[in-house]
Amino acid sequence: MCAEKGFNFGSIGKAGKLFLKNESEFYKFRSTSALDNENCKTCNRLPLCLGGCYLKRYKDKNVCVAKHKIGKDFWDIIRLEIYSDIKRNLVKELNII
Repeated sequence: MCAEKGFNFGSIGKAGKLFLKNESEFYKFRSTSALDNENCKTCNRLPLCLGGCYLKRYKDKNVCVAKHKIGKDFWDIIRLEIYSDIKRNLVKELNII
């Protein structure tokens, strides 16, 4: 789970017990789904982005991170990931159909 300064639902005690400040908001946050966003339901990028950041979706259920992640086109990001995998020898051969 990501973190944003000043944004939290509680804390974890020394024994690992979860202490929630607002249980209903925590479960609302955890149950956010890309399928609640009409644009995501029909987006061909959904299988790759999986709806993006939970926190962004919690704050705005209509947010689309696939179109504007770090100012690059989604397909450029995929190309960079593939290039990175090739450079790190994680992929030996790439066949694009």
